[in-house]
Formats: sequence, C-alpha cells, structure tokens
Amino acid sequence: MDSLPDFVWADIAAHKQKITIQVQRRSVPAKKDAPLPLGSIYAARDGVLEQLFVRRGTAVAKAGDTVQAGDLLVLGADADGATTASAIIAAKTRYEATCSVPLKKELREFTGQRRYSLALQYEAYRELVDVGEAFCPYLLYAQQKKIAPLTFWRKFALPVEVIETVYFQQVKRTLTLSEQEARSRAEVAARNEVIRLLPDEGRVIDTDLQCFGSEQEQTAKLTVTVLEDISLYKEQTEQDLKAQWALLPKEEDI
Repeated sequence: MDSLPDFVWADIAAHKQKITIQVQRRSVPAKKDAPLPLGSIYAARDGVLEQLFVRRGTAVAKAGDTVQAGDLLVLGADADGATTASAIIAAKTRYEATCSVPLKKELREFTGQRRYSLALQYEAYRELVDVGEAFCPYLLYAQQKKIAPLTFWRKFALPVEVIETVYFQQVKRTLTLSEQEARSRAEVAARNEVIRLLPDEGRVIDTDLQCFGSEQEQTAKLTVTVLEDISLYKEQTEQDLKAQWALLPKEEDI
C-alpha cells in the first residue's frame, strides 16, 4: 500500500491454490475554482466523528459524537454573522455486505445445438414461416430474434417484416458445492460488493468477516470500517444562518 498511492484499499484472500486480490483505486476529485456561497456542513452518512477542526463557522458536534446522515456538523455562522462554513472532518463509517451461496443450484447450460427460422409478417397478421423451424424443437431453449422491414431497391420498403429467430438448446444441470467451496464463493461475493460500496476517498482501518451456514447454503458477512470525510456542504440564506445561530446555546447561558 505504501508503494501504490493510487490504491485506497487492498485485500488478499487465499483458498487452496487460488489467491484473489481485490483493490479499490483512489479517484482525484475535480478542483472547484468558484468560491462556495454561504452555507453549513452536514453529515453525508452515519458515522462516529473522529476529528472536527473548524476553520470558519460554529461547531455543533464534537469528536466522539455518533451522527446520522443529515445531521448539522458546522453551522455557517458565528458572532460576526453568516459565513461559509469550513472544517476538517473525519469519521468512522461502516460498509457491510452479506452474500449467500447455496450448496446445490439448478443451472441451464447451452449444448451448442441451434435451429434457425426465417418468417415474413404482413402488418399485424400472423407470421408466415419461410425457412427453418415453424416451432422450436427444444424443451429448454433461449432465443434471439431480429425484426427488420423487407427492403428492396435503396430505401423502398414494403409493409412486410422479416423475422429472424435463432433457437439455442439448453439442458438442466445441478451444481453441487462443498461447504468450503460455497463459503469461499460467498466470501468473494461479499468482498466484491463491499468494494463497490467503498468511497473513493477514505482509509480502511478494520475488517470483520463472519461466516455461517446451514445444510442448504453458506453465508458470509463482511463489515469494513473506514475513516473518511463525511462532510456535505449545503447552501443557506443569510437570514436562515443567523436564525440558527440565535438558537444555539451560548457560553453565558450554560
């Protein structure tokens, strides 16, 4: 991780002779040249505040507080009046994913056999089979259909559609996994889901993987704790900011 600054998080899972490496690449946010209007900072998601250093405005929360998405963290107002709130905020957040994999699963597989059908259809009337199968000969199948107007010279077309259909034969198969194989697949699925949820900016500080199962399936629950900036800036009017400031308890009132 020290030699790969572009990666914000990496994880390695080993199963028998297979090693799976999951990484989360850091993305650089675009710089905003325009100054922010008057406003306050709110919590973008649930978390426990680890750091709150105010540059401008008034803090209404402190390190150690548990906050929920939408809670006010820094009010864009102080004794001098309304301002543009600015602060360094870091909080512990949690991302979870739970995935289950059955020990037995019914699958459909393609046999490689196919049948082709070409039909003509005039407006809303029934199809007239021209070439190939009138009906699919397979019990289980998937089909691919293309419909196009019957075109002659250049762009001259008749009110007749050409329907091309390809039937692909399928068969049923039961996939049976051992408890270890199902657990390993559930772990990989849970890791992939958590990686999809992780923020672009943040540092993973703890992971917790729990596995449990039954005679039918194996389940993996992965919880990742991240230290990240949860600040969400919201524009507000000067009147609203001053009104909120007036409602805050002052030192002389405590």
